[in-house]
Amino acid sequence: MDKIRWGVLGCAYIARHVFLPALQKTEGSVLTAVASRDRARAEEMARAFGAERFYGSYEDLLDAGDVDAVYIPLPNHLHREYTVKAAQRGIHVLCEKPLAMNEAEATEMAAVCRERGVRLMTCFPWRLDPMHRRAQEIVRSGEIGPIRYMRAGLSFCWSSEDNIRLRPETGGGALMDLGIYSVDMFRWFIGEEPVEVSGTAVTPRLPVDVDETFNGELRFSGDALGVFVGSFGMRWGGYEIFGERGQIQTQVYDPWHRSKAASLLVKAEGSQRAEAFGAHDLFGKAIAYFTRCVVTGDEPESDGEDGRREMRVVDALVESARTGKRVRV
Repeated sequence: MDKIRWGVLGCAYIARHVFLPALQKTEGSVLTAVASRDRARAEEMARAFGAERFYGSYEDLLDAGDVDAVYIPLPNHLHREYTVKAAQRGIHVLCEKPLAMNEAEATEMAAVCRERGVRLMTCFPWRLDPMHRRAQEIVRSGEIGPIRYMRAGLSFCWSSEDNIRLRPETGGGALMDLGIYSVDMFRWFIGEEPVEVSGTAVTPRLPVDVDETFNGELRFSGDALGVFVGSFGMRWGGYEIFGERGQIQTQVYDPWHRSKAASLLVKAEGSQRAEAFGAHDLFGKAIAYFTRCVVTGDEPESDGEDGRREMRVVDALVESARTGKRVRV
């Protein structure tokens, strides 16, 4: 195929302001269709980004047979339904995080995509950031020694009670929206799954039934710990990784598009250095990477099975927050 023909399900902010501008600059990809339950919105966004077609339902786009892949930025509770429907029609899926509402949904999604021979990838553009890949390289090289402790956070202030992120029925809450990045980061850095977790959910400001702030702890084999916070009630983003012989830290952690230069501070064996990295369009990198996987047939790094394992950890964190007890994974 000359180019991967993309469809977008929904007119979410991230689709219009992040994904589609990146797609326009990605070689080997073209926007073909947009769907929304509001057909007028689909038409407007399609025309704004040069799509040939627009639809008033997600099913109409999937049934039309004119796309090779879809980007799904729909609310969390719709990820399973439309990933399965796309896969059943032979359409590859780039799905926003979290992959699903729970492990059971993720298991079904991964199985259907595998059976139908389509690629499924959870959209974690941060994994393609050269700075974070360098941090992973340092961790796995052993330069700072065996990992003992990791700390990470991604938070921003949100005060609107009617935002979809704050609705329990759609899979809202700080863990699913923000904490998921740190869960993904810890697993990715250390290269294994946690064996036990604990979680605490609080909602100090807003009259909503989801976690406004979620604090979690992941324990890995060898007793390495990863502690994170995700919150709609403060501003902080960054991470620190501590090994027996040194540490890595950065105060820049943009999971979408790192628009400014940043650096890693590396301390090891009594020495210290800063490694600088330029700005990067992380979504563009994610689209290009997924496109290559579709063309070559390779499985993405964050494929359906990876997403299933991640949702198993999230389920355990939710259970811990509910019961107040540590939970084995």
